[in-house]
Amino acid sequence: MTPVTPTLQTIDAFQIIGLSVRTDNASEFNSSTAKLPTLWQQLHQQPWVKATHDGIYGVYSDYESDVNGAYTVTAGLALSDNPSPDPSLGVITVPGGPYLVFTSQGTMPEAIINAWQSVWAYFSSNTEYRRTYRVDFEHYLGPLTCAVYIGVHADQTP
Repeated sequence: MTPVTPTLQTIDAFQIIGLSVRTDNASEFNSSTAKLPTLWQQLHQQPWVKATHDGIYGVYSDYESDVNGAYTVTAGLALSDNPSPDPSLGVITVPGGPYLVFTSQGTMPEAIINAWQSVWAYFSSNTEYRRTYRVDFEHYLGPLTCAVYIGVHADQTP
């Protein structure tokens, strides 16, 4: 793993429309129970998803507790990028506020795995930021670049 040094960014709220699944990390670390590979495969089969992989999001929400609890993942596009959304799809709002951003480059899924490993390593040590466990998200900026945005408490930002 190549460690990723995070940067602090404040973002505006936006909405994502897409497909959702409820899971947890224990299930995702076991190939026989992992749900996320199927979710991403289903997303890429949707006619409304651009073939270039630009601007695709994975939003983590509805955290049961922390890194050990269940959560919901919504894989999709920014609502503004999908002019005629399918009413059967889920919509989630990513709240504005401070996020630590872990950017990674390389082939997928290795690059996104590297970013998440950096997130877990960063927050396992004493850090100046605490996760909110409200909403975190992945942003795929192209076939070889991704970023993981981790929501942090506003009272800890400089």
